Amino acid sequence: YAYEPGSVFKGFTYASAIDLGVYSHTDTFYADRFYIGYDPDKDKIYRAKEDVGMGSTINDALGINFGTISFDEGFMRSSNVAVCELLANYISPADFETYLDKFGFFKPVGTYGLSETEAIGVKNFLYPSDKLSTAFGQASSVTALQLVQGYTAIFNDGKMMKPYYID
Repeated sequence: YAYEPGSVFKGFTYASAIDLGVYSHTDTFYADRFYIGYDPDKDKIYRAKEDVGMGSTINDALGINFGTISFDEGFMRSSNVAVCELLANYISPADFETYLDKFGFFKPVGTYGLSETEAIGVKNFLYPSDKLSTAFGQASSVTALQLVQGYTAIFNDGKMMKPYYID
């Protein structure tokens, strides 16, 4: 079945930034509330200084403010704000959406003997809050099989493998 995978999805956001060549582990960001701003003329998500009525403020778990930290520390701390900063300043949402497709999300994996007719996940990627939330594992749903397949690309130098099982 499909579900919102949560923080295990952050690895795909980071992997996208690394593959695009825009990730710098030493770059820092302020890990406190991320007020969503959006410029429709440029189709650009940005971090607003205050709530500008985009319908959402994104926080880290329990509202913790980690202060100014590196993106590596943001990954280690499973920071939702870190992936929002990546999508606002490093990865365009369009590029991230392309990576979601390349990782095989929202379509059948095709593993022999497993039925995927009832659930392949839902990509909610229309509004800025959906795009940011998908980057940290909420808003969109995927299957465990898609996650396994996607992680094979990360752990196998970019070569994705179809998962299979042995009975």
